[in-house]
Amino acid sequence: MINSKKTNLHQKNHHRIHQQLPLLLNTQALFIATALITGMVYAVCYLFIVLKPQTTMQFFSYIFHLDLTRFDQVINWLSFCVGLLFWTFGTAFYVSLIAGLYNRLLSKSRMLTFRKVSGPRITKK
Repeated sequence: MINSKKTNLHQKNHHRIHQQLPLLLNTQALFIATALITGMVYAVCYLFIVLKPQTTMQFFSYIFHLDLTRFDQVINWLSFCVGLLFWTFGTAFYVSLIAGLYNRLLSKSRMLTFRKVSGPRITKK
């Protein structure tokens, strides 16, 4: 009877701990979502450069603290495709690396938290 109460208490305690800990990130889903959103933002940005090049470059000059209006804009299908691939997959890869590191650090943190709450493990000899 005592052993079943102890097991039941352990299960409740483990469930309570598990609910309080943050969830791991799905790196594949985050990669895909980041790639899609970045691709759309890049396409909209490129569209602004095509339609209003001087205004767009002036706007980005304020953001980058650099006079971009003096530079020639390379606007063609090749530059669009290369930029789209670079920014889409580069950003998605970067974000998934961050998510992987987050998951790894969180897993280590979970183990430490679980050991602190549940106490040392006692093994029978």
